[in-house]
Amino acid sequence: GTVSTVPEPATVLLFAGGLVGLGVVARRRKRTA
Repeated sequence: GTVSTVPEPATVLLFAGGLVGLGVVARRRKRTA
């Protein structure tokens, strides 16, 4: 992360979790659609 006040591990987990979440939602939408 570029922000020194935010722990790297937390930033990475949040970023990765967001990407995974979006991917799952996208897949579900595509399957249902």
